[in-house]
Amino acid sequence: MKRIFEMGQAAVLAAAVAGVMAWSCGSALGADRKAPTAKVPAAPAAVAVPVNLDPAAQFDALIKEAAGFEYGKPDAALKSIEEAVLAAVKAPAPQREAVEAKLLTLLEGGSTRDAKEFACRQLFLIGTAASVPKLEALLGDAGVGHIARYTLARLETPEASAALRRGLAKTEGKLQAGIINSLANRKDSAALGEIAKLIDSKDQVVSESAIAGLGKIGGDEAIKALEEARKAGSAERQAAIDHALLAAADGLLASGKQAEAGNVYERLYGADRAKAVRIGGLRGLVQARGPATTPLVIEAIKGTDALTARIAIGLTRLVKDRDLSEKLVALLPALTPDRQEPLIRVLADRSKADRGDRVAADA
Repeated sequence: MKRIFEMGQAAVLAAAVAGVMAWSCGSALGADRKAPTAKVPAAPAAVAVPVNLDPAAQFDALIKEAAGFEYGKPDAALKSIEEAVLAAVKAPAPQREAVEAKLLTLLEGGSTRDAKEFACRQLFLIGTAASVPKLEALLGDAGVGHIARYTLARLETPEASAALRRGLAKTEGKLQAGIINSLANRKDSAALGEIAKLIDSKDQVVSESAIAGLGKIGGDEAIKALEEARKAGSAERQAAIDHALLAAADGLLASGKQAEAGNVYERLYGADRAKAVRIGGLRGLVQARGPATTPLVIEAIKGTDALTARIAIGLTRLVKDRDLSEKLVALLPALTPDRQEPLIRVLADRSKADRGDRVAADA
């Protein structure tokens, strides 16, 4: 009997989904135009299912039922709402807006935590700037703050960015760290000042997120803030800042600012930096300055650190300098076998590349 009842309920819910789409379209066309009424699939004879012929009221009933949803309980209403959302994604704007407006009512106080999470997931697909105020209001909510942030971050609108920036002052701990990450992923340079202040947060998660976030956003202001914070930082903080500076330098390089990137890489290649950071700095220098880094690369190959030497050997593939091959050949006898072998392979590759370049030049 329970199965028969669920089949009958599903039929009514399916009819409501179809109806709300017709209702929203009719509403957009004008109040004097009557919305078409969806046909209601026949329910099993064992169950008497009341049918509301007003599509808007049918969808309101779905929303009302969803407001009390808790995981582990029947979710037929949620499935029907999901169908409406998926249909509305490709529908004209008035229909999308109608469904979005109904979903936003689930973010109000009377809804359960699970219902609000469900609504956020649907707004992730269909939300617009109209959703920003109610999503922003949830940023500090311990239960749904993260999913509200995910949904806001999905909205590529200035309103969403502004809401996330305001959220920095309204949150703490992991919620605040999450907002930093979202702003950094958006490369929101307007948030740089507020994020830089959070480097000194007593919450380690927030502090680390602020450091990494500045590296992701990048630019001169972020680099300046990171280098200033590094001066008085602990060894652990300095290491995190160095990796953020590498990310910022990579961003400069990707945007075509080789000179500015090279200056950052040069500082990161300093003898006072950790090995991993120095290797990253050397790699960046080779990419940013090309043949001008030949002396540095040769010095690293000859150096005392075996790992740095092997990586420097590999980096020679990136240096477009024909004279470098001769210098590397001359270097071979002085190297230990563990460095000679990879260098010989690199020289073979460089020889092929040089021949190809000469053929192309002669063509």
